[in-house]
Amino acid sequence: MAMPASAQDADLCLTTAERAASGEELDGDEKTKAHEACLRALSDTASVVQKYQFQEADFAIMGTHHKF
Repeated sequence: MAMPASAQDADLCLTTAERAASGEELDGDEKTKAHEACLRALSDTASVVQKYQFQEADFAIMGTHHKF
């Protein structure tokens, strides 16, 4: 069962995406943890704007768009 999102999930998702976008190399574990945080944050928000932000952040981290 998936854990509910926390404020830290949103922060981890967005800050890791910023690091990736600035060219910082992320190891596999960092990518996985940030990806999971993005998905939890995405599923826990009703805001269309936040959903877009989390999707784009996840793309910056993983390099692929999430398949729904």
